[in-house]
Amino acid sequence: MIPLNDFWQFIAFRPGLGATGLEWCSVFGDDLWPVMRQRMFIGDGIASSCISSGDSRPMRVVPGSGGFQLVCEATGVVESDAVPEEDVRCYRLDLRAFRDETAGALGIEPEPGTVRDAPGAFPLGDWQPVEGVTLPVYLMFPPTAKLLQVEIQRLLLSAGDGFILLVPELPRLDRATRDLIEQKKAMVLALSDVLAWDDSTLCSTQAWQTYRDAYCARHHADRMVPAPPSYEFRKTGDYWTVRFNGEFTTIKDAIGPSYVAQLLARPHRKIFAPDLLEAVTGQVGIGKVGSAGEQTDNQTLDEVKKKYLNIQAELEKAERNNDLAAQERLQRELDSLTDYLKTVKGFNGRTRKASDDADKIRRAMTQAIGRVLDSLGAEGKLPAAAQHLRNAIKTGLFMSYEPEEELHWSL
Repeated sequence: MIPLNDFWQFIAFRPGLGATGLEWCSVFGDDLWPVMRQRMFIGDGIASSCISSGDSRPMRVVPGSGGFQLVCEATGVVESDAVPEEDVRCYRLDLRAFRDETAGALGIEPEPGTVRDAPGAFPLGDWQPVEGVTLPVYLMFPPTAKLLQVEIQRLLLSAGDGFILLVPELPRLDRATRDLIEQKKAMVLALSDVLAWDDSTLCSTQAWQTYRDAYCARHHADRMVPAPPSYEFRKTGDYWTVRFNGEFTTIKDAIGPSYVAQLLARPHRKIFAPDLLEAVTGQVGIGKVGSAGEQTDNQTLDEVKKKYLNIQAELEKAERNNDLAAQERLQRELDSLTDYLKTVKGFNGRTRKASDDADKIRRAMTQAIGRVLDSLGAEGKLPAAAQHLRNAIKTGLFMSYEPEEELHWSL
């Protein structure tokens, strides 16, 4: 998870939401800026001036033979030559794309239609803090602190049961305004507190859940639902909500979290990889027929899988008893069955190589689950959850969730 502090500070009191590629790159960095540019920025043509990323001096953009030149406004000296067009093109924040990404990250129903490109507050969408209560949420990128104060007063005058106003950085408000915000059941929150960047998209931070819980406790305690579960792995829209020992985060939807959820729902149960894929995707018949040789019916394959699990259980018992002779014999039997299962025939009786079918499915699933655990283990996410799942999820032709301590997951 990457904080976007420089971004919020850059736009907090900046006139307009446009800057050159050089300026945006100085805010986001060489790696993040190209991703952000593709998702949430619109190119507006070549800029006539920009700010030097090194010492913040104003520069004129002048066409040159090998690209563009940056000329110091004060001295007239050419500071940079052959600058690429993409570095001096002006890009502005696509408010509609930003609105939709922010709404998705915070679990808010986004406002339909276009966004009014104006310095005042504009609707983000509707938030339902508790059952039966819906609050409008607004976004604002204020060019001045005075305009922000005016907008807050306007929203307070029109507020019914409250509102949420999101701004880049939390402003200093006088005591009377703070008291009125509380009376009107409203909140003014800093985007820098509740949003971060993760895996090519915006995501909510732990602070957003803290603000939500505090708001409900203050204004809607009588309607509050029971406390969230300590352990949760649940899909909500385009994101998965993950809680571990009370801590909270979200990860973007993909195939990997669906595999993890299926395993969490069946602790200590070994699941044949193609069967797990079928449960997640609904593709009936994956890995159900055939071997590399003659076609085998479903009943025979099910019997082989059952025998595999029985031998695996016996092998684990032999290892616990330190029975080396039994371990060697059972491992040979297990290897033989593994070779068979790796070469199950694909759909419609097509013979495939051993690297395909069940083994190919197994490798793809292992990689997808690994991406989930890497995401959870990232800075600012849930490293404790990632470590628990790395220890407990066993991958192979048979996948399983084998926790040392039984956890009650809400799925």
